[in-house]
Amino acid sequence: MKEKVYLWLFVIYLVAIGLYMMDLFKSFEYWIINHHFFIKYLLSEEQKESPIVIVGIDENSLKELGRWPWPRETHIALLKELKKAGAKVVGMDLIFDQPYDAMVDRSLAETMEKIGVVLPITLDLTIYRGFLGEEIEVNKIYRPLPVFDRVSRAGHINLIPDLDGAIRRGFNYLDGVPSFALQIAKLYQPEVTYPDQPFWINYPGPARSYPTYSYVDILKGNYPRNLFVGKIVLVGALDPALGDQFVTPFSQFGLISGVEIHAHQLNTLLTGDYIKPLPLHYGLILLTIIALMSGYSAFRWKPITKLSVFILFSIGYYLCSFYFFINHNLLLPYFPILFFLGGSLIVGMLVSYFLSNKEKARLYETFHRYLAPQVLQQVLDGTKEIELGGEEKKAAVLFIDIRGFTAYAHSHRPKEVVDLLNQYLKLFAEVIFAFEGTLDKYLGDGLMAVFGAPVEGKDDLKRAFFAALEILKKVIEKELPLPVGMGLAYGPVISGNIGSYKRMDFTVIGDTVNTASRLEELAGPGELVMTEEVGKLLDITEELTEEKVEIKGIEGMITIYRLKKE
Repeated sequence: MKEKVYLWLFVIYLVAIGLYMMDLFKSFEYWIINHHFFIKYLLSEEQKESPIVIVGIDENSLKELGRWPWPRETHIALLKELKKAGAKVVGMDLIFDQPYDAMVDRSLAETMEKIGVVLPITLDLTIYRGFLGEEIEVNKIYRPLPVFDRVSRAGHINLIPDLDGAIRRGFNYLDGVPSFALQIAKLYQPEVTYPDQPFWINYPGPARSYPTYSYVDILKGNYPRNLFVGKIVLVGALDPALGDQFVTPFSQFGLISGVEIHAHQLNTLLTGDYIKPLPLHYGLILLTIIALMSGYSAFRWKPITKLSVFILFSIGYYLCSFYFFINHNLLLPYFPILFFLGGSLIVGMLVSYFLSNKEKARLYETFHRYLAPQVLQQVLDGTKEIELGGEEKKAAVLFIDIRGFTAYAHSHRPKEVVDLLNQYLKLFAEVIFAFEGTLDKYLGDGLMAVFGAPVEGKDDLKRAFFAALEILKKVIEKELPLPVGMGLAYGPVISGNIGSYKRMDFTVIGDTVNTASRLEELAGPGELVMTEEVGKLLDITEELTEEKVEIKGIEGMITIYRLKKE
């Protein structure tokens, strides 16, 4: 069984590694990432000061300046205002790929030249996604008009969604074309080296995370003094009617405009706060350690313990991953770990279930002949426990014998003998089970019963005594032809499975058993003989006949009590 369990755990481990290496947990990981961003935002204090300011084409601007697109003279006026206000770099998330008026276009280009301006490039892309990763193919490049391209920098504004449609990554280069945010960053901080590879955008929050002002207010000069001095100004559409809206990790707050996503991407480049997924080889080491721990605990913990540990570990690991996310910008793999733990938990539960059923079957096979049905059910349900090895405990031992049975057997036909014997033994068993005793063994025309082993009960001695009285009573009531004699002793016994590896039976042994057997031999027809200890513990000595007798195996005379049922 152990070998099969470890094999299944190893298979789950290999599947988890395969799915992890093929990045097939990505869709699930996105949910964790979104949650990390959300909690981080809720716990964060005021956002750190950023050099980015957004000038938005919002609903108010559209009302005052008219329907989009506006005359390019309007953009000339804005750029002049921003130049006068001290802006260092202006990123215009506006498409200038069609001619307007030659003189106006030249004037706009001249104005752009006087202030550092970055314009957008749009790329026609084809995205291929498969088990082995993602491939992006650039089909066509749409640059600004040459008149503007010559006097400004340009970068692509393509935002590539993940499988769930959210924008989480920035692509500094697509087929060699730099991004809009990268061009702005290079113009603002030319001395800094920026990564060539895609990176996770470190979103500080939802929409309006940066100082945002209406386009028309800037034209009118309605803005704080020194607002734009040395700053990066991003100009773009904010009004949802213009359609430049995207899903992000903060979509529970609503969609975010493209210009704001460029701002988040740019801020990540400027601060260098890149989110770093845990390197694959470290993730595999982590998964291996957890797999070894799971294998170690597979046969050592009960199902409820395994489930509790699974829940606590999942919560603890999430908190740990969140800690590394907010303090070190490190993204730990979550669902590969959860997948393996969940798989190992299911295997562990199934193993526990099958082992439990196997153990129940073994207990039933061992004890259904000895125990009362209700007691056996308690044992199988786990309400009562049984020690199958040798165990010393105190128990009441009752021996019962049919008096005169040998003479009866000689004078009657075999069938009559067997039928009568079965009547007696059935009666004995029913009474013993009714008082929750254990039918240890049949002894020819009698039997041995135990109260207190293998299952300890309440008032074992009292139950044994009243069971003996009930048997004496039933024999008389049923008018059975032969009386019975019984011996009852109470004391320490050794209980357990005894025998060879081919045949083992439960029984009890010890001086108490020998004493009860000897007392049964002393009992007359219809009598119950018990030890002095039994009489005193039951506090019934005044109603009994006391005698001093000598019993084989015990030195000296001992006191016994007789009870006769008329």
